[in-house]
Amino acid sequence: MGCTEDQKGKCEDDALPAHQVVLTDFYAGKYEVTQALWKAVMGTTVEQQCKMAGQHNVYGVGDDYPMYYIHFREATTFCENLNQILANQLPEGYEFALPSEAQWEYAARGGVKDEPSMYAGGKFASDVAWYEGISEHSSHPVGQKQPNELGLYDINGNVWEWCQDWYDEDFYKHSALQDPVNANCAANRVYRGGSWDYEAKLCRVSMRFYGAPSGRTINLGIRLVLTKVGAATLQIN
Repeated sequence: MGCTEDQKGKCEDDALPAHQVVLTDFYAGKYEVTQALWKAVMGTTVEQQCKMAGQHNVYGVGDDYPMYYIHFREATTFCENLNQILANQLPEGYEFALPSEAQWEYAARGGVKDEPSMYAGGKFASDVAWYEGISEHSSHPVGQKQPNELGLYDINGNVWEWCQDWYDEDFYKHSALQDPVNANCAANRVYRGGSWDYEAKLCRVSMRFYGAPSGRTINLGIRLVLTKVGAATLQIN
């Protein structure tokens, strides 16, 4: 985890040191949460979310487009609602949640990779991600780019993805070995992966980004994990 050799020296201070972590088994969503799924669980559309954010434009509308204009608490409420809806269908002891940074990066790197690379599933961002310069100023329907080794799509580009962790630029210097997640309250939460309106270098699998939990933006959505209750999860206040 962190800025490893495959990042070819493109290291930010907050992605150092590179370090090993141990994760409890989990499942990761094949796609980012789509507008259709969000509407089915939460009852709101991206146009409504846009108005709540005080914006006047949407950047990709349709059932298969990723949902955006989601602030952090809405993201966790979505997980809570989905857990209630599917309570009788989930594996015993598992729940839907936002990924920890460590879970997200493991998923992005493709698990045990044959050939580590800078991006999730390829050496070139254009193969796996929608980003500034090729996105035509919009998000895109999920699953159009090449998946990574775990069969996950758009984990780079399209929309940023909220993680559970509070942001700490020095967290990698003292994070736990087993299921690390930063539960120390701070000003910002972490999100990862890059987006359609940011340059390709921010799509790298080691790149960390952050924002205020109350922020709704044109380029910030979610991807779910299905994880064992209590593994890499924290209490949301």
